[in-house]
Amino acid sequence: MKNIVYLIKNSDSNGFWYEILTFENNEKKVIEIVDTDFIFVDNLHYFANIEFDNNDKATIKWMFPYFEKEPKKWIQSIMTNELIASELSESWGWKLIVSKLARAIKNSIDEKKLTSWETELLRLFNFEIFEKYKLKTFFLELLVMIKSLIRPSIVSNYEFLENPYLLFEEYETSISFESIDQFYLQFLKGDKESELRISNLILYETKKVENSNSTLIIPNILKWKVTKNLHIDDLTYENYLNKLLDTDKLRKIGSKLTLSSTYKKERYIYDFLFKLNSVKQKKINFEPSDICSEEQNEAVKKALQNSVSLVTGLPGSGKTFVVKEIVNNLLKKFDSKNIALVTPTGKAASNLMQKTDFESKTIHSYFDLLAKIDEEPINFSYLKVLIIDEFSMVNISVFYDVITKLTNLEKLILVGDINQLPAIGAGNLLTDISEWSIIENTNLTKNYRAILAPDIFETISKVLKNDSEITNFKNVKLVHSNTENLQATIINVYLKNLATVDVLDKDIIIPIKSGDYGVFEINKKIQELIFKNKEPIKKTKYKKFYVGDKVNQTVNNYEDEIFNGQVAILDQDEKDEKLFLKFKHKSVNITKTKTNKWSEIDLAYANTIHKFQGSENDYIIVVISKEYNYLNTMKMIYTAISRAKKKLIIVGDMNYFIYELIPNLKNKKVETNLKLFIWNKYS
Repeated sequence: MKNIVYLIKNSDSNGFWYEILTFENNEKKVIEIVDTDFIFVDNLHYFANIEFDNNDKATIKWMFPYFEKEPKKWIQSIMTNELIASELSESWGWKLIVSKLARAIKNSIDEKKLTSWETELLRLFNFEIFEKYKLKTFFLELLVMIKSLIRPSIVSNYEFLENPYLLFEEYETSISFESIDQFYLQFLKGDKESELRISNLILYETKKVENSNSTLIIPNILKWKVTKNLHIDDLTYENYLNKLLDTDKLRKIGSKLTLSSTYKKERYIYDFLFKLNSVKQKKINFEPSDICSEEQNEAVKKALQNSVSLVTGLPGSGKTFVVKEIVNNLLKKFDSKNIALVTPTGKAASNLMQKTDFESKTIHSYFDLLAKIDEEPINFSYLKVLIIDEFSMVNISVFYDVITKLTNLEKLILVGDINQLPAIGAGNLLTDISEWSIIENTNLTKNYRAILAPDIFETISKVLKNDSEITNFKNVKLVHSNTENLQATIINVYLKNLATVDVLDKDIIIPIKSGDYGVFEINKKIQELIFKNKEPIKKTKYKKFYVGDKVNQTVNNYEDEIFNGQVAILDQDEKDEKLFLKFKHKSVNITKTKTNKWSEIDLAYANTIHKFQGSENDYIIVVISKEYNYLNTMKMIYTAISRAKKKLIIVGDMNYFIYELIPNLKNKKVETNLKLFIWNKYS
């Protein structure tokens, strides 16, 4: 339960300061402010409660009922200028205040002269206070973001209040559609069934379909998603839809619909690959390596001789080894600075660099995909060769953003496993491109990991063939459990059956995060049993940590060179009691008070299958349940069971797994414009 706190103003001859009083434990905390914060902070307690978590991070809780009951009282309280108070109180409404604020911000950006009320509003909603004290709001943050997000080039025609959904179009990674929609309905008092809202719902629901990879949607399904909670007749809906088609927001492709923006990206990708693949390569001398198999040498040769090539194969087939050989041969012709080796995740990049002895980075960091709008773009004209590993995890938008930066690229090599889960987001790029007859693809079939654990590879092969003749082997164990006992069984296998296995050498992987046998609950229960009767070294709002905990790094930390997905043990120096994260190849200091470090880690006894994709470990426990049957696709199960190197333990209802799931496993149907381009279904 969050504490409710209030700001109390104090002053003396030296200036102002504030005390934050928490009524739960009577603990007072002091915040110093500067003049530019004055109006906002001084009057904050009239219209908001402030909540602090255990890390002293504050959030504002707005008291909307109070506003609606006594708007004049609120206005007169916060506005020191009587004329402003009078003007606002006479025609009270949130829309009016927001409108004035938006206009003031636009005028300040355009360097126009501000009126007194515009100056007052800008001071009242000064953005610096939010950054300084980490104050976050639900509705008001949409307003203050205007000041930091609006591009100067579109300020003149940017009508935020007329269409707040424009914010989602421009900044969908920063602001959720749901927040903007509630802002429109509750803050601007917008019509639930207005053309503006319905049109944007249509676009949003189409975008949501893309998160499941398909870029084409059946019109009737889209209509149901949009109108299921509305009272809108068919004619009105069709009218709104047709306007989106007429304005090229949507396109009709055969009997299906697609977002025009996505269609254009897919067309660009197709044209880019086709053009690059048509360029004849200068000869690179290649001699087959004695340490490579015949098919591995073939993969290296094709990569060197073609402008675009693919290397695909199961885990353990030597894809990374082939990449190393490709890089070594490329260095005979290209300078190292002309070659980029990238991958979607920081953990994969770190592993790739260790195995290839060549610098590897994440796609986002290398190509600066998270750069701010006003930053000077990097010139990548020096880049001649691009190798992307784990390409199945790359979606259309990311790939498009990358290739639009490549003006002098001579060679593109894509590496991955077509059986693994596709990217989160639009597209099924690796699978689609692998079916393109003009692009060379070497599929590595020999599995070298099978030499150490052949029955794991045999189980994987049977799953891919829908063969239910799966049983216990030396390296594969099936553990039956009904739904009621599933949580206990998972924990028992991890803590007892694998008790002698080092915590860093074993992992539980589950499709879901929530629920009794989801990642969150399993991590919590295992931690409780391991550290029973011990005091945590650190508590945060939702988590607690003990010395000895197994944790995941959840974000890329370039300063410390640790990356999302890397696993560490939380350890403590016996002499000075300093805390540190002990990763496989390095240790990083972490203190009890350095909030950002603690917010960057999670418990890692269990992980989702998506999170664990691209990783592997000696001992893997895979959880199977009929409760989330809709998630149990061929690629989901394959990705899970192919993470094990020495031992695979499958826990769940074995009758369901063997006799219902395996025979009926199939991949979800993914329909994309790119596939239609490749198969020449339309030009």
